[in-house]
Amino acid sequence: MNKLELSKLLTTFSLVDHRNVDPETVNAWYDVLGDLDVDFAYRAGVEHFRESTDYLTAAHIVAGAMRLQKRNAADVREGQARGVVPSDWPASRALTPQLADALAADRVARSGVWIGKSWFESWDDFHEHEEQRVLAMEKAGSGAIARPAEPAAQEYLR
Repeated sequence: MNKLELSKLLTTFSLVDHRNVDPETVNAWYDVLGDLDVDFAYRAGVEHFRESTDYLTAAHIVAGAMRLQKRNAADVREGQARGVVPSDWPASRALTPQLADALAADRVARSGVWIGKSWFESWDDFHEHEEQRVLAMEKAGSGAIARPAEPAAQEYLR
């Protein structure tokens, strides 16, 4: 995000926690948050205010945005495997409300699904599998995400 976006973000948050937002504050926070996507940072701040009484810090925003980005990347991979998210949709880009709704509807429509060569009884099973796969790759130090599972054959989808 740029400094103008960050200034707007901090000003919005100041309506909740009454912080003072001045150019020095924006510059200091920019050093910590400048590389984050503004949408994920905003959602992280909103989640923090909903879940915690702690005063919002930059660390809360970073941790929340990273968590949301990981969840989004898993949702994008799942949506692409299910055929509801375009195959060229970047995992780093937040799903639009329409795509998120389509993914949620597809999850509800199926109690289990073939994704690639694997059968998952539920979204939770798939998500757990994806989290374990990503953690294993991070632990191995590869740094790269493996190619997502291929979509299931049409005859197995409905």
